[in-house]
Amino acid sequence: MNPLQTGDSKFGNLLVVVISIQIVTCVTMILDLTVARQVFGFLSLTFLPGIVILKLFKFRDLSLTETVFLSVGLSIAFLMFIGLLINELLPMTGILKPLSQWPLMIIISLVVLVMCFLGCLTNKEDFNINITAAKGSKSFRILPIVFLPFLSVAGALLVNVSQNNFLLLFMIITISVLIVLCTLSNRLIPSRFYSLVLLMIAVALLFHTSLATTYISGWDINVEYYSFKSTQNSLYWNSTIARFTWTHPEYSRVNGMLSTTMLPTIFAVILNVSETWILKIVYPLIFSFVPLGLYQLYKERSGEKVAFVSTFLFMANSVFFMEMLGLARQMVGELFFVLLFFVLLKDKFNSLQRSVLFMIFSAALTVSHYSLSYIFMFYVFLTWLSVYVLKKRTGRITASFVVMLFVMLFSWYIYVSGSGPFIGLVSMGNHVFRSILTEFFNPLSRGRDVLRGLGLESVESLWHLLGRVFAYVTEFLIVVGFIGLLNRQRMKILASEYLMFLSLSMVMLMSCVVVPSFAESLRMTRYFHTLLILLSPMCVLGGETVFSFLARRRVKAESCILILVLIVLVPYFFFQTGFVYEVTGDTSWSLSLSRYRMGLVPYSQGLIDEEEVFGAIWLSKDMNVERTLIYADDMAKTTVLTSYGMINRDQIEKLSNTTRVLAGDAVYLRRMNLIYGVLFAGRGYVENMWNITEIYPVLTIMNKVYSNGGCEIYKAMYNQTTSR
Repeated sequence: MNPLQTGDSKFGNLLVVVISIQIVTCVTMILDLTVARQVFGFLSLTFLPGIVILKLFKFRDLSLTETVFLSVGLSIAFLMFIGLLINELLPMTGILKPLSQWPLMIIISLVVLVMCFLGCLTNKEDFNINITAAKGSKSFRILPIVFLPFLSVAGALLVNVSQNNFLLLFMIITISVLIVLCTLSNRLIPSRFYSLVLLMIAVALLFHTSLATTYISGWDINVEYYSFKSTQNSLYWNSTIARFTWTHPEYSRVNGMLSTTMLPTIFAVILNVSETWILKIVYPLIFSFVPLGLYQLYKERSGEKVAFVSTFLFMANSVFFMEMLGLARQMVGELFFVLLFFVLLKDKFNSLQRSVLFMIFSAALTVSHYSLSYIFMFYVFLTWLSVYVLKKRTGRITASFVVMLFVMLFSWYIYVSGSGPFIGLVSMGNHVFRSILTEFFNPLSRGRDVLRGLGLESVESLWHLLGRVFAYVTEFLIVVGFIGLLNRQRMKILASEYLMFLSLSMVMLMSCVVVPSFAESLRMTRYFHTLLILLSPMCVLGGETVFSFLARRRVKAESCILILVLIVLVPYFFFQTGFVYEVTGDTSWSLSLSRYRMGLVPYSQGLIDEEEVFGAIWLSKDMNVERTLIYADDMAKTTVLTSYGMINRDQIEKLSNTTRVLAGDAVYLRRMNLIYGVLFAGRGYVENMWNITEIYPVLTIMNKVYSNGGCEIYKAMYNQTTSR
């Protein structure tokens, strides 16, 4: 039962709850109470605005899971847009740092209180809380489930301190057992706990990766950190600064997203948490609600059991808990991406409610992630066009929705974001078009990830071959499930729009394989992860189809799902997490489980060490970096020097054996260069490197000006030329 819905039991007023939480939050901020400030601040920012908006617009008959999911989405959207309003209006009143602590807290609290007060005046009954339902919802059964994230945090911290991965291995086994128990019998774990189970698994998986390192790791997240830190330092978001500071278009695209400028700044200022931990704790917590929304999206069309297993498949893919943690803006963008499909396909919403939510979440997606916005535009426009031509209109997607989305996208990307996202789209389109004309019959033009997915790339060992087999099985079952759906239309509620969404997902998946360079426009792994948002249930349906066929008789759907979990999805999960590779001692990609024996591989994944951070900070503070040309390998340039050094990439050149150093130039060497004696010529692959001895002629005639054991900085006192 949803305690936030009205009923016939005892009532408490939501206005009282909102005022109480906000008072406590303000007190913890004034006294700067550690932990309490972060907990109450997170709750007041992430849930309260959304709950009030839902009540204000009279969203009734929602389950507790739906209420929580919608509340998080509405709250995050509210923070970005109220932050934008504060950012633009307060400077007109003489407040030059509008994103300071008290202007933010006072205005956010007042706006939420005004909305809550207006709602109470116009419809008091909807602002009552069913206290009895809230009390009755407690159960001791959920305690072991709730402790799963704590096990993950403890295991990640243990790995970070001592490289002991026992707790994380135990956590992965526990998750697998929990999934099997949920699938095996409704008596062991009732279906009403499925949402909680999925949320706790999501948090545990995300934290087991994000907290296993001290600093951020990945690629895009370093530019996102730079953009976030720049906004926080000035306590003002300048949408035009990217046009004048970086010639590289990547920063222009990132700086134009409120998800990497406004949103993290608001959380950092209110919670008083460092930039690193905002990206490593707060963002994964926000992202953990995506599986919760997927479960609700799937459940209405395929039933609780299929929805549960389908959501597990989405989380079991390593991109969810590894690669996505290096993409802050996509974590936020996916929340709105899923919310938009939920809004379009949910039957409970009337036309006004659907229009309001579509407008809010479309605008939020637009300012969160440009690639997902383009993909969603692709879905909506072609789906509207198809149902219009076929005259199967249901009123879910209207022409006004399409026009509104188009106007929002290109208005923001052209006029506010400095045209960076729009130029990127045009550039990508031109590149794909040229590739079709010149490289259509070249398999290498599809990229390494596509070749690996098709089985055209060599494998390192038998265990890796087996891991790929399970991945191929899931891909095969998705295709079988989709074909079977077209033949049977077995879904309980199969609207024309939903079937079209699935068809377009399959078209996009095939385009990654057939069209040269298309997969590399976003990266195949990220495409597949995004497409799983809609295609995951097809794998479960495909499993039912295959197992029923092999049994030569009709088998209960529950039995097929259990077989699928036991012989396909759980082994797939063990391989995707790196559990199998760690236990067998094989080559692993999991930083959290196998970093202690991975050698150079973690650095190829963007790992940053503490000494490198200190060196980058010293370089940016004690040298005039605006007038100093810095030489470093490609990994240092795109990671630590960009993020923690806050150095414009235009000031950094790749260090090589043909480098010509002039007076005043500096050379930055990190742990990988000093300890392992190699430099990366390109990012992401360990084969793109060469020996540091080749640049010794440069270093021997430079002065070492900084050293901390894991980082060294050299400075040239006069011009020199070094050649091979």
